[in-house]
Amino acid sequence: MMSEVVAGVLLGYGLDYLLGTKNRWIVVGSIAGIAVAMVTVFRLALKQQPQRPARPGARHNTKVGIESADKPPQKAADSGSSTTEGSDT
Repeated sequence: MMSEVVAGVLLGYGLDYLLGTKNRWIVVGSIAGIAVAMVTVFRLALKQQPQRPARPGARHNTKVGIESADKPPQKAADSGSSTTEGSDT
């Protein structure tokens, strides 16, 4: 984690030396190095987080129209059914 910040500062120092600027790129490099270090810490924290085991028979309800695992799926109604629900006869 410290290496990202050091690399950013060294790259900034090198750009300042080559371009003849005074500490402009050191500041930019250190900010970029700190940002990269924060991303690294965040990724490491996500890797260390324990995974919860999936419930047996559980479905992922990420799509619209998928029934939950507790209910059995319902069959679609036939369009030519013999019921006369909603008719005027």
